[in-house]
Amino acid sequence: MLKSSPVVFVVDPDKAFSAQICGFVNSVGLQGISFDLVETFLETRSVDRPNCLVVNSVFLTARDSTLYKKLESLGCKMPMIVVADKHGDVTTAVTVMKNGALDYLEKPVDRSSFLDQIKIGHERDADIEILQISKRRVTTAINSLTPRQNQVMKLCIRGERNKAIAHAMDVSIKTVEAHRAAVMHKMEAKSFVALVDDCRLIGLS
Repeated sequence: MLKSSPVVFVVDPDKAFSAQICGFVNSVGLQGISFDLVETFLETRSVDRPNCLVVNSVFLTARDSTLYKKLESLGCKMPMIVVADKHGDVTTAVTVMKNGALDYLEKPVDRSSFLDQIKIGHERDADIEILQISKRRVTTAINSLTPRQNQVMKLCIRGERNKAIAHAMDVSIKTVEAHRAAVMHKMEAKSFVALVDDCRLIGLS
């Protein structure tokens, strides 16, 4: 098993089921890692490669929402497939799907459809990671701006023209132009549209 292989975390008290799921994913070149307790999973879940979570629905009930709360507090958006023991609970199924689960399956799971969902999960996780990297890049760039440059940038992305910005800041148009050029350079934006798109990534508009 390659250390770079995408990971599938399995959290289920049923060790036989966990072994079966790990066998499924290992057979297609992925790495399955199983846990029978939520707490153990939360202590060791961090990986630097695409990952997906397969979790028993017993850990996601109203009575035990530890997993939801902890993942949320960690800012973790790991794709999740929820598995129920035989006849699932409709209320739990609706809840987990509303909370963004990829799928809600009942045991025994079909190998082919299960692996299809795992593939979707890893693709989604990779997209999430790319987005997080982009957000960190934009945040770092914005933090490098001076207060004046930051002010000019915010006015620019609101659609204000140089003349209006100069008047609002009580500076010359040339000063505004200089600040805009500095913003574009520090933000590594190839165009004004690219600058606006970057700012929207972190909620600025």
